[in-house]
Amino acid sequence: MSEGNPPLTLSQIIDMAKAGEQVPNLDLIYAVCALESLNTFGFRALGCAAEREWKQSLPNSLGSAQHQHAVQFRRIKAALEQAPILWLGWENDPFNPDYQKRRKASLRLFEKVTGEKS
Repeated sequence: MSEGNPPLTLSQIIDMAKAGEQVPNLDLIYAVCALESLNTFGFRALGCAAEREWKQSLPNSLGSAQHQHAVQFRRIKAALEQAPILWLGWENDPFNPDYQKRRKASLRLFEKVTGEKS
């Protein structure tokens, strides 16, 4: 957050990180905190939906909230136990040139489909 400049939005910070651009440390700290909060809210919402299914004894199919809750729990646990660079892997590393090519192609497709500039 530079003095005199408006603060970066979460979306801008994510885009800068995915583009391999330098993001000010303070912005990164707040972005991590915001994403963790969003993750917590989403996981709790999924947990509430799963609990409703458990109470109604609905089957634990792949599309069920119960299944998705369990998968999300394992995914978050695995991510929290590793360094982010290892969890992401080289295929999703913003400094991997192939990742940047795929990202740019995805952004072009998004713009074409939605008519919006990302």
